[in-house]
Amino acid sequence: MTDQQFFFQIELTGRPDSNDMIRDLASRVLGQSGCGADTVPAILSALQTAVARTIAVGASTCRLKFVVHHGRLDIAVSSEGGPPWQTSHPLA
Repeated sequence: MTDQQFFFQIELTGRPDSNDMIRDLASRVLGQSGCGADTVPAILSALQTAVARTIAVGASTCRLKFVVHHGRLDIAVSSEGGPPWQTSHPLA
């Protein structure tokens, strides 16, 4: 397997009206990064929960970061005041 590298980060300000944009964006990033189709729904669910928790504590900015390196996908959700959320998944 070739060791591909990828970095994508987005900063969301305010309260998003819908999770659709986050779900669609993350779904495309997960597909491009090489996540197996069987793991995508669980990753999306965990990511949406992390974003919702960040917004629920009153954070005005939410950062999503996707990093592919060494055959793994690392995802992080952070804000200026809340605890960060992170997960890591092996790629096929």
